[in-house]
Amino acid sequence: MSSIQSETKPLRPQLAALLADDIGTCTGCGVCVRECGFLRLYGSPRHIARSYNPDDPKKNVICFECSLCGLCSAVCPTGVKPQALFLEMRREAVDRGFGSFREHKGLLGYERTGTSRRFTWYGLPEGCTTIFFPGCALPGTRPGVTLAVYEKLRETLPTLGLVLDCCTKPSHDLGREQHFSRMFGEMVAWLESHGIQRVLVACPNCYKVFSEYAPQFHTETVYEKLAGILPAAASEAPAAPVTIHDPCVVRFASAPQEAARGLVSRSGRVIEEMPHTRTRTLCCGEGGTVGALAPDLADGWGELRSGEAAGRQVVTYCAGCANHLGKRLTVSHVLDLVFDASKPATGPITYVNRLRLKSRFKNIVPAAVTRERTVPGSGSGMLRPLLFLGVMIAAIVLVRASGAGQYLEPERLRALFAGFGIVAPLVYIAIYTVAPALMLPGLPISMAGATVFGPVWGVVYTIIGATLGACVAFLIARYAARDWVERQLIGSRWNKLDSETAQNGWKAVAFTRLIPLFPFNLLNFAFGLTKIPFPQYAVATFIFMLPGTIAFITFSSSLLGLLKGKVSREFFVGIILIVTVSLIPRLVKWYRNREPRPEIPWSLRRSLQCKAAAIAALAATAAGVYGAIQKYFWALNAYLYTIEFNLLFVAHRLGDGDLAGFVEYLRPMSNARAAGIALVCQTMHTFAFPFSPLRTTAAFTAAFGTPAGVAYVGGAGLVVAGLSALFGRFCLGDLAPLHYQYRGREPLTPTPAWAAWSAGAMAAIPGFPLLACGLWIGGFRIPLGRSVAALTAGLVVRMLLSLAIR
Repeated sequence: MSSIQSETKPLRPQLAALLADDIGTCTGCGVCVRECGFLRLYGSPRHIARSYNPDDPKKNVICFECSLCGLCSAVCPTGVKPQALFLEMRREAVDRGFGSFREHKGLLGYERTGTSRRFTWYGLPEGCTTIFFPGCALPGTRPGVTLAVYEKLRETLPTLGLVLDCCTKPSHDLGREQHFSRMFGEMVAWLESHGIQRVLVACPNCYKVFSEYAPQFHTETVYEKLAGILPAAASEAPAAPVTIHDPCVVRFASAPQEAARGLVSRSGRVIEEMPHTRTRTLCCGEGGTVGALAPDLADGWGELRSGEAAGRQVVTYCAGCANHLGKRLTVSHVLDLVFDASKPATGPITYVNRLRLKSRFKNIVPAAVTRERTVPGSGSGMLRPLLFLGVMIAAIVLVRASGAGQYLEPERLRALFAGFGIVAPLVYIAIYTVAPALMLPGLPISMAGATVFGPVWGVVYTIIGATLGACVAFLIARYAARDWVERQLIGSRWNKLDSETAQNGWKAVAFTRLIPLFPFNLLNFAFGLTKIPFPQYAVATFIFMLPGTIAFITFSSSLLGLLKGKVSREFFVGIILIVTVSLIPRLVKWYRNREPRPEIPWSLRRSLQCKAAAIAALAATAAGVYGAIQKYFWALNAYLYTIEFNLLFVAHRLGDGDLAGFVEYLRPMSNARAAGIALVCQTMHTFAFPFSPLRTTAAFTAAFGTPAGVAYVGGAGLVVAGLSALFGRFCLGDLAPLHYQYRGREPLTPTPAWAAWSAGAMAAIPGFPLLACGLWIGGFRIPLGRSVAALTAGLVVRMLLSLAIR
């Protein structure tokens, strides 16, 4: 057995067995390493297995850079199967929270779209036992070919059914085992319950998934079926030779390989094989989603295949391989040759093709049983926000074009409902109370409440109504309609909710109210079936629905103005609140999966505490001194008043752009006072007037001449940056070591040169706050000499740019 152990939880049994097998069986002969760029980079399977650490996030990334193509297994003289090991490592990483990468979001979004209700369609004729499953890529890139294949197959299979869906192989390859099992298992169960016995696939990836995870079906490719029914092409002039690229997922399946070659030969082409073919075929570069995290490895596979093609046309029978290799080679799908297809589609048009093809199939398939997939979590995440945005834009254009804006004044509507007195809010609360029990959507009701009652009272009435409605549905499920509710709540999500509620009580209610993973109406009924006490449920519902209610009502209260083309403060506040609430799931996930942090050294903790106390004491002392001066020291108070008056005068001149008045104000000043005013101006730029440095430079150069004016402004900038650097060193200087301590990394010692010159580059930008430059210098603990040099150079460039722009 493997000696690898985890400090947090035991390894998956399958992974432990594969680690032991690879360590014990792999001889390190190097045959697979010579064939695979991934293994050349990370070592033999035995070396990777021995160095594997399931608790190390960096070690968990390595397995996602393997293409899972299986070439290593094909060439191994001892029968080791490293790709199975790397797949199990991916599943282990996902289980431990290390397997989520933003680079994979695009592919998972593509899969999610393919399994959504909008893109799926099942059509089974009467007596259907065989279905055609074209996959995702072929219908999008070659919709005409897909339709032609179905019609050709129906000539010998009159009751042939059709399934437009995704086999979810991306989730499978990314180690998302639970999601894959749920999605693919649901599809298989539905097909099996409707008497399906045979599956004809066009995608090699679908062939592998159905063959491995649905053995109850007889799975074969359409190429095998077409090879037996299509006639040979008429003899013509010999065409240029072509070569075959076998998809890596079917390297051990000889039937699709032979069928594809038979179809190519029937089209009149002569086949010349490449060195790596059939069981020793190469990955196109797209396998295992390796291109997302390791594009260099993916490009290496493509370049190797390009070299073996040697300028010949490449024919493959995988639409994904054709798309990927087509970026560097002349590639055709075998069905392009059979049906004389035109150039395949790419980009967003593939989604349009799939929707149009679905509509076409609905008209030609004589289906007795149909469905569109509605599995929770299979919808497209971006479609609803985009649809909402489109509806809003259309409504704005319609309102502005029709002149209906005069009837959409919020004050006018509120005045209308104010005539009903207390009846209006009571009616609104009553509607919201019965809506969840009747399974009515709460979104339009909330929007109406926000529009009529405004952001403040809209929140009050909505949270009261929503809480009462949630409680009514809860009580109905618990005491009145338990059997009906149980029939509606079938699935692993609801079972998990029941177990979480039994274990955590009100915390489960709080979590689901903050993070809307479940439909609101069904969630209210679901909690009624659990053992949570009703008072805990009611209080937790009220408290933890409040943040989302405030965010949505605030945003909705601005919609009438938005329809008229007016963007109000409530709109921006609502957007910020909605974004903040939507970040809660990510924060919770981060908190749950965060790495254990090492303990902060006592010296560093003591330093931070002392500095925090010193800053608080300084602020309190300053406030106390200012208050004492105002109350007891009249002369000093008059002097402070004079300073405040001058500050306000300078602020108004800079803010209003009254350069002539500001120049006249500066000219009679002494050198010391002019330097003080320049310092005041440079300080105020940071807090109040981010675009006024150009005005300051212009005013000082006009009042004192170019050399003196530049000296005043530049010198003041250097002083402000220097003081802020000292402040940054005092406040932020310990935070950088703390950051590196938390991350388990060595601090940047000595400070890299790019940090200093970045500060200089920031100082060179006219209008950039010099306070930020100083804080940057202090936070990085940049040495004094390097700081002065960088700031001076940056301020010189800043002055020159200011003079040139004025």
